[in-house]
Amino acid sequence: MVGPSLESGAESLIWVWATNRAAPKDSAWTIRSLCAWAGKTPSELLELQKAASTRTDDKERFAVTDLVQNYIRRIQGRRGYKVVQYSTVKSWFRFHRRKLPDDYDKDFVRSLKSDRPSVSTKLTIDVLRDALTKVRNDPRRRSMILVQFQSFSGVKELMLVNRHYGFLIAERIKAGEAPIELEMKWQRKTHTKAWFTFIGKAAVEALKEYFERERAWPKPTEPIWYSNRGKRDPLTVEAYCQMWARLMASLGYRPPLPRKASGGGPWNRYGVGAHNMRDLAISQSQAAIGKTLRPQGTCFNPESAEYFSGHDIDELHYRQLHDLNPNYRREQYRIVERYIDPYERREFTPDQEQEFNQMEERLAKLEAIYTEKFKIKET
Repeated sequence: MVGPSLESGAESLIWVWATNRAAPKDSAWTIRSLCAWAGKTPSELLELQKAASTRTDDKERFAVTDLVQNYIRRIQGRRGYKVVQYSTVKSWFRFHRRKLPDDYDKDFVRSLKSDRPSVSTKLTIDVLRDALTKVRNDPRRRSMILVQFQSFSGVKELMLVNRHYGFLIAERIKAGEAPIELEMKWQRKTHTKAWFTFIGKAAVEALKEYFERERAWPKPTEPIWYSNRGKRDPLTVEAYCQMWARLMASLGYRPPLPRKASGGGPWNRYGVGAHNMRDLAISQSQAAIGKTLRPQGTCFNPESAEYFSGHDIDELHYRQLHDLNPNYRREQYRIVERYIDPYERREFTPDQEQEFNQMEERLAKLEAIYTEKFKIKET
């Protein structure tokens, strides 16, 4: 929908708000669309709400709120999208000190319905395996997917790793380290603290192949993956999401993309979007609950998966073991790594699990005996 022609002063009421908050890309469009539908300028809407806020009669006091809610009801889309649009409009009024009354907000939000059928397709480990099989001869795309999945990352976090950790990851791969720990120094939504995560062996091997066969090893300040336009710009969120969506479409898991699809839009909302990768990793980690690396060892803590994902696992910040103990972090990741490795298909029964752990323990003892005897013989 094209908004009305707004005078420069009225347009600034939108621009100042949109550039002074963590707003989605279409926030300004939302307000312009509301103005076009209501036949009002932004300043007129604010004046209407200023006048309504002084009324004692509920019908008059809620006049602008009713207008906004009627606008939201006419939007075609999923319920979640309508809720976001409503929150965006309310934020704009609140920013300009013309807060809409929220006496009946819960009732209104509860009444919103989705106009689209719910998504039946889900991103599962088998879908991910199909995608990796499709790109088995393309280490660039394969390494992107595996790094995101095995680091419990969203698309935004993957881009941050791409921009800032190319050289660090390359040096650790050369040193033979796997899994590789990464410090995530950036805020994620309301979680302002830094956290740590890892990239597992499968991702490390894919990156090594990519560096040796195609890209060459990253130098300081260089990203891991460049855009498709060549070695000028780092890979972007839009380009990665579009790559993933095209991959899903080629496998038949979602409809084909429009010819002029460009990042972000609704084309990635079919239950198999790149943003679903973190959900899959956390879901896979549930199979590791109660598992250990060795008999009598530390069991996997389900909060570890949340921590590696950048979620705040303790709002009061009393439980800080993941932050304070790097050995605990690494052990937790090594336990869960088997369950977030798409190439790992074996599933052990409890008896097989115990036997497997006992064999590992015996091998470790034999290795220690051999090493000790070898040292004695040398001396």
